[in-house]
Amino acid sequence: MVYAGSGSYGFGNRPSPRIEICYLKEGFFEDLRIGDLRVALPANHVAILSVHHGAISFPQKRIQSWAVFLDVSRSAVFRQLFRMPVFHLVEVHHPAELTHSIANLSLRCRQARWSSPTYPESEEFRKSRKSANIDPVSKAGINSALTELLYTLHREAGRCRTGPGTIPNAVQKALNFVELHYCEPDTTVNRIAEHVHLSGDHFARLFKRYMGESPVGYLRRIRLSRSKVLLTETDMNIQSICWTTGFRDPFHFSRAFKEFAGISPTEYRQTQHITEEPSQAAACTK
Repeated sequence: MVYAGSGSYGFGNRPSPRIEICYLKEGFFEDLRIGDLRVALPANHVAILSVHHGAISFPQKRIQSWAVFLDVSRSAVFRQLFRMPVFHLVEVHHPAELTHSIANLSLRCRQARWSSPTYPESEEFRKSRKSANIDPVSKAGINSALTELLYTLHREAGRCRTGPGTIPNAVQKALNFVELHYCEPDTTVNRIAEHVHLSGDHFARLFKRYMGESPVGYLRRIRLSRSKVLLTETDMNIQSICWTTGFRDPFHFSRAFKEFAGISPTEYRQTQHITEEPSQAAACTK
């Protein structure tokens, strides 16, 4: 374990034999470069990527994230990652659960002094870690926390939300439909249910069973998450953002946004425009 903790800036990693797990809570990266691979990382998604070819984001910007870096230099299984970059993106449906798993891992590592307080780690930390011995109890705690995190990621990937099996086709079609049509005011639960050929009540029960939230709540969260991106990344006025994200009434949008983010859209935009000089570049620099 090289680092486990929170992040506040963008990606700026030199090539190294490491795997990064980055949960982007707020922000948006439209141009993340992993070697020759160019990808996007939106808010409320977790990315699993190799650092073997470097990872750079343009431009650097202030974000809210959690990150875990795993040193895989001694594992022959991961040597193939030097051949080509790896990037896997998963939407997060249970942010509190994922945040708890990473925070727990971070706490156990810090208590055992087994991860750097910053990334990249200092030369002094590298030397001290090489000569340090971790006690069996602390090691078991770190392994347990890492296993919990990997299991949480596995669930978020949709492989076992309610036991063995994958998300039903109807729910997956609904997710795809919302992604394409959330910006349309007439996208309602009934319209989504009709698209997947289910009654409204049956669809709502099935969706909540596999996604952990109601379709109304999911649609609302997607719209408000997209509005955060527009408030941060564009100069669109709030009324235009309201209509672009599928809301019919600016007053209703502002009230819903405040319930979602804790502050008004105007206040949120102002907080995102507070700039600081970033420290030395690092992936989700700590």
